[in-house]
Amino acid sequence: MSSKRCIIIGDGVGGLSTTLYLLEKGGDSVTLLSHRQAQAASNDFSKIVRIDYADESRMEEAISAQECWKNDEPFKASYQPVGRIVMYDEANIPTLNGIESARSKLGQEHDVRLPFCEARTTGQR
Repeated sequence: MSSKRCIIIGDGVGGLSTTLYLLEKGGDSVTLLSHRQAQAASNDFSKIVRIDYADESRMEEAISAQECWKNDEPFKASYQPVGRIVMYDEANIPTLNGIESARSKLGQEHDVRLPFCEARTTGQR
């Protein structure tokens, strides 16, 4: 029997669950690599999989992962879709446009897009 070696990149919910799955299925060597990012999907408890990427191939991968969470055991019991609000400042509107373009090409629903408004602090807390 040949040995199988895997490297999982990312220690978010997807990476950890993939690592666990492979180890439970008898994986010989599973290496988990990661670093922390402020916007990583695993950095809070309100989201598991986000599909909003301007890169179509990355969005396709995320959609595939989301489908696994929705439909496959043992993940589907933990998948709870919730609403979201995404805010982009004016400098990042090109990123938002890229996400919308990728969504269109992949047949995904578009988010409701409200006009840009500048947030100002009042100095009060």
